[in-house]
Amino acid sequence: MVASRTVRGPSGTWVPARLAIIGSILFAVLLFVTTAPRLSRAADILVGTKSSNNVEAVPLVRSGIDAYNADDYSTAVKDLKQAQGLVPENSPTALYLGLAYLKQGSLPEAIAAWETYITLKPATSIEKTNNLQDTVSRDLTILVREQNRNQAEIQIAHERDIGPPDPNAVAITYYRNLGSKELSPLQKGLTALVIADVAKVPDLKVVERDRLQALLDEMKLSSSGLTDPNTVVRAGHLLGAGRIVSGSYLDPKKGELRIDSVLMQTSSTAVVSNQYVNGQSIHFYDVEKQLSAAILRDLGYSETDLKKRGLWQAVQTPQTQNYNAFVAFSRGLDALDHQDYAHARALFQEAYTDDPSFTLALQELNHTPVQAMSAGDVAASVGSQAPGVSAVIASAPGGAAPAPASAPIIPAVPSLPVVTIVTVPPPPPPPPPITAPSLPSFPPHP
Repeated sequence: MVASRTVRGPSGTWVPARLAIIGSILFAVLLFVTTAPRLSRAADILVGTKSSNNVEAVPLVRSGIDAYNADDYSTAVKDLKQAQGLVPENSPTALYLGLAYLKQGSLPEAIAAWETYITLKPATSIEKTNNLQDTVSRDLTILVREQNRNQAEIQIAHERDIGPPDPNAVAITYYRNLGSKELSPLQKGLTALVIADVAKVPDLKVVERDRLQALLDEMKLSSSGLTDPNTVVRAGHLLGAGRIVSGSYLDPKKGELRIDSVLMQTSSTAVVSNQYVNGQSIHFYDVEKQLSAAILRDLGYSETDLKKRGLWQAVQTPQTQNYNAFVAFSRGLDALDHQDYAHARALFQEAYTDDPSFTLALQELNHTPVQAMSAGDVAASVGSQAPGVSAVIASAPGGAAPAPASAPIIPAVPSLPVVTIVTVPPPPPPPPPITAPSLPSFPPHP
């Protein structure tokens, strides 16, 4: 007879083994379903972020940084771009992406990556300790300067191929000093303030002062070289601006300031309008605000329109009312353009010290490099301070370090409970049937 396999059930009774195994499997499935979300959340970690994309991004970040360190910049860019698409808030990804682009010589892409980087929260302690975002913010000025120079060179070399200008773009050139030498330091600061005011109207695309300076350098013109209307219009055309502002200033009498300005179409030398403002030089901010309002009016934005749109107050609020701070700021811009960064920083610091509300001076101070460097030097400097791949991965919340790409994270499956199979011996065979003993036979009675 074949032995019967049974197990002891919850009630202490014996049940068939197959039924017990099925119950155990169902229990394991239920246990996995209830613990799987927690396992997923535990694996869902990457460098200061929590996202469903983190597990997928970890090996990409790792391989991207490894590729960068191995001088394989094309692979680094490919992997880091993909990782950034999954975890855009991860700061080391943007940092290394900018470095890889810079090593490739892709300057615009490197600038874009680092402009993103300085807006992100640092994910590693190394970034915080080294003040990497401040360093990158300053070094971006070097990269932007080189990009503007390259762009100006290309524009001049292919001037005939430049298409029609953008009608919403306006360039504001330097105002020439026709007065006393005491007013000369105001030139670049005056233009910078006007650019800042006009740029407050979001409909307008105002050419940055840095781009203007790069073009003047490439055209071998000094800041006072735009004296001929044809040269002014050419500069506007090269900058892609539909309209351009130019003019001059002087002091008719000691202590006075008068500004003459003209708005021109870059498609011709036709003058669209003239602006004329004057006042006391010590109240330069009032004169500058009059000029900005007049330019905006001739560009189609009246005071009434700006008030309706809530922009008038912003346009009319002075950047500074401190004359000494304004002069230091203007001189700092000139030092910056000559790559005399130490002097520029000292002048911007002076301007901000004289007027702590002068935010434009503070911005220039924060964006001015410590020393002159090439783009290659910038990459070497920032790269030497960047966190290593182990620090990037180890900065995950709780100090968890995800496994390398060769060992992907796989949620553990809970073990099945042990089922003890008990073989019950068969019952003993029944005893043989009892038969009655035979009675002795007697002869028949006669």
